[in-house]
Amino acid sequence: MTRTIWLASYPKSGNTWFRMLVANLSATDKPVDINDLPEGGGIASARGPFDYLTLIDSGLLTHEEIDRLRPRVYEQLRRGAADDEYDAPQLTEPVRFVKAHDAYTYTSEGEPLLAGAHGADGAILIVRDPRGVAPSLANHNRTSIDQAIARLNSVKDGFCDSLDRQAIQLRQQLPGWSGYQASWLNQTDIPVHVVRYEDMHADTEGVFRRALAFAGRNASDEQIARAARFARFDELKQQEEARGFREAPPRGYHRLYPGNEVRLRYGYIIKCNDVVKDPVTGEITEIQCTYDPETRSGRQTRKVKSTIHWVSAAHAVSAEVRLYEKLFIAENPNETPEGSDFTMFVNPASLEIVQGKAEPSLASARPGNRYQFERLGYFCADKSSTAEHLVFNRTVELRDTWAKLQKQL
Repeated sequence: MTRTIWLASYPKSGNTWFRMLVANLSATDKPVDINDLPEGGGIASARGPFDYLTLIDSGLLTHEEIDRLRPRVYEQLRRGAADDEYDAPQLTEPVRFVKAHDAYTYTSEGEPLLAGAHGADGAILIVRDPRGVAPSLANHNRTSIDQAIARLNSVKDGFCDSLDRQAIQLRQQLPGWSGYQASWLNQTDIPVHVVRYEDMHADTEGVFRRALAFAGRNASDEQIARAARFARFDELKQQEEARGFREAPPRGYHRLYPGNEVRLRYGYIIKCNDVVKDPVTGEITEIQCTYDPETRSGRQTRKVKSTIHWVSAAHAVSAEVRLYEKLFIAENPNETPEGSDFTMFVNPASLEIVQGKAEPSLASARPGNRYQFERLGYFCADKSSTAEHLVFNRTVELRDTWAKLQKQL
């Protein structure tokens, strides 16, 4: 069975560099492209594997409810379960390295969040001097150095832990820089090998060799030397300059834009080559793409970071979709200033009617039938809906916009 090793690190501590070293073990004549860093192991906080293996949309659950289910997900992944439905399993590697920014914490039921020995065989803890982490974190988050230092000292910090919107990843609890390291070092469920970021700079080959030995990943001296050479900082910097790679692109955006690739669900990987704009309004009227015929879903193929849900315009049916929002923009509309009434809090955007395209099978929808429109929410066919004029009402959305409404007050 493939061994699973957590690559645990407080953010901005060298996790990507270590994964570049691992990826370059298989390189031969040229370095792995930093933009094509293999994601076979992924990250522990990814929503995709959670949704796929639990058959539950994580957007409908609270952080605590998700945490109670996460151990089961890691148990299944360690047993070799596929992490999504789009691609055939990749070639089995002797060791599966999985990035983890989560501290070693426990669920409300006292169970290790990462499933302890049932979720992994061990962990490599990458530790960087906090004096180096702070400026990197400030640059990545576009904050001041003082704000970054405050995060390093906060025992109740976290990533993707907002309550007013759905983040791209699952919540990751970070009990400060010191608390993070202690959480991994103090647990006794799995063995931990510590790698100092500064030591990686001083002796890349030696540190990497010892880490691979701990993980049980065999590699020759030649492979290790080549990986260290291909993952040198000057090589990575050269790639950044030549390919336009940015360390902190728009948060979480991996979808279609010029030069990027995405997968069409149940279809192929496509690449956006160009866009055509209206010469008067400047609005995009056409997106020109090419597809890779070797990447049909279900085959053993490469992976991309985003999958787009789509319908064929040539075969889809037209539908009117009514997007209902909260009726009031105040939690208690009866609490009004003197001389006013509840109508001052009526949400002018409580109903938006849009025209769209839907799967042909929805032509047979009857009034009252309920559906989930993937990544959008739950909808019910309106009582006025007919095969000639389909009408769907949104009943539950997947993302809470209450905080956005509050900001409009």
